[in-house]
Amino acid sequence: MFKKVLILSVSSGYGHIQAAHAIEQVFAEIRPDVHVQHLDILGYSTTIFRAISSKIYIDMVNKSPRMLNWLTNVCNRPWKNEKLWAAFYKLNCLPLIKQD
Repeated sequence: MFKKVLILSVSSGYGHIQAAHAIEQVFAEIRPDVHVQHLDILGYSTTIFRAISSKIYIDMVNKSPRMLNWLTNVCNRPWKNEKLWAAFYKLNCLPLIKQD
């Protein structure tokens, strides 16, 4: 069985952080032998990516929630644009990828 769990979240909205903390708490209760690490991926991204993604997300939540919902659904379709998104995130989150 696994001994380590890595939880990745994005701090541009507080919901991701709350969900990550809830997962950490469950592991602490039911599997205290497992080492759980929670990382905010924005802390490992480029400054420009961090600023733009946080601002855009918050603006869309406040001003265009329907557009955000549509965009999320389009971007999260399994196997669609996977290589493009992987390249995009790899370029903007190299410190996370290099993390040991």
